[in-house]
Amino acid sequence: MLLQAVNKKVIDLANEPQSRANDKLTEFADNFYVVTFENEHGYAIVSKDKRTFPVYAVLDSGRFKKNILQEAEMQHHIQNMIAGNNKEIQDCQKEAQQYKAMCTTRGNNDKPALNTENAIQERHSMKNGEM
Repeated sequence: MLLQAVNKKVIDLANEPQSRANDKLTEFADNFYVVTFENEHGYAIVSKDKRTFPVYAVLDSGRFKKNILQEAEMQHHIQNMIAGNNKEIQDCQKEAQQYKAMCTTRGNNDKPALNTENAIQERHSMKNGEM
């Protein structure tokens, strides 16, 4: 349904006026878009950051209402989406640092190693728990 929806609107809640200060709602707005589908065919919540899983929720009926984010039962879901999003970003940064370290030789900091093929094999071994 998500890929087939031709008529859609992306809502960036970070650009919407804030009615009252709520750190979690602000953080949600900073990290996610809401994509609404025409004729009440639902909506999706997607990450703004390419380093994370792109789709966090899809509803195939109804329409998005901003006040739903302030309902008590939604606070737990919002908190979990934010935590998952932050963890994926941290994991991506950690993996990038590890890869950079393996592609750097002693005395040749911040430059790719001459034997990059060995570094890539070592990275693959680390990911598979072989080291």
